[in-house]
Amino acid sequence: MLALFLAFAKRRDDVVIYEDTGVKARRNVNRYNLQFMNQAISIVASITMVCYIMYTVSDEVVERMHTSYLYITSIFVLAGIMRYLQLTIVDVKSGSPTKVLMKDRFIQLCILGWGICFL
Repeated sequence: MLALFLAFAKRRDDVVIYEDTGVKARRNVNRYNLQFMNQAISIVASITMVCYIMYTVSDEVVERMHTSYLYITSIFVLAGIMRYLQLTIVDVKSGSPTKVLMKDRFIQLCILGWGICFL
């Protein structure tokens, strides 16, 4: 789900470039518009969050990790997704998820916090 979320965000960037310059990054980019992409990204982000929470509270994961507090890591996942949504929709900087990960300190802190909390 996270990969789909990132893919939609990247596709949204293609739509922004197409609407601003007329340059098609993909052949079918003219079949999308910003309103559709924003809604698709929001839906997938919501589903991603629900899936992650369901994962953290599932009996199998609780048993395998020997803790019932794994759901607390959801805070970092939610914060990271919200920040990426902000970068995508407000700042229009979602062209390269790798660049976002390497440059955005808040997302880096979310990943670090998630890792520490997970351990």
